[in-house]
Amino acid sequence: MFSELTNGGFEALRGDGAAYAWRKFGGEMAVTSAPRFQGSYALRLTSESNSTKWAFQNVNVQGGAFYRATAMALKSDPGVDAVFLRVSWYDSDDASGESLESADSLTRLESDSKSFRLLDTGPVQAPPEARTARIRLMVRPQSGEHAEAFFDNVTFGQTTVPSASPLPTVTKPATPTATPASSGTPSPTITPTPVATTTATPQPTPSEPTVFSELTNGGFEEVREQGTPY
Repeated sequence: MFSELTNGGFEALRGDGAAYAWRKFGGEMAVTSAPRFQGSYALRLTSESNSTKWAFQNVNVQGGAFYRATAMALKSDPGVDAVFLRVSWYDSDDASGESLESADSLTRLESDSKSFRLLDTGPVQAPPEARTARIRLMVRPQSGEHAEAFFDNVTFGQTTVPSASPLPTVTKPATPTATPASSGTPSPTITPTPVATTTATPQPTPSEPTVFSELTNGGFEEVREQGTPY
């Protein structure tokens, strides 16, 4: 049992050449120098039957916390139906017994590619009573024929979940309040002075061309005899 995911890049090997900290369920598991995503080695998981196979590692977790698992995986074998990640939660100290819940990666590799692709569970909350988790690298074959897939750069650990952004607070404008009149001497009333109305005096109409060399009579002070602006 490990306190955190160990040897996710498969660079540490046991004396027999197997990947340190990893075990398998079904099939054959081995490290390989090619293909690989990064470093010197990747993990190859091989199937010779039609049952789903996986490599796995058990890790201590904190109940109620959010965790995220990722891995780079290569599915280039038509004999493989799907490649994906799975995280299962347990209330035991050694990830034994029946799992409380399981969460798979958001995507599964079901089409072939020559390149490694990302598998990601996204943030997943462990059940409150969870004490351990089992991280599985899953390979589901098409049939009982030979099939293989590859994994590299596996990660698993606590993560944060972005909280929803609070809505902006809208402040309502204050309602204008009438100012009460002073109880002292009332202010004198100011009577507005009438403004004299000026009537435009018709000017003699000058000889008016049909085209001007510049804008003329922009103030409309010159008027024709009939009262229209020259």
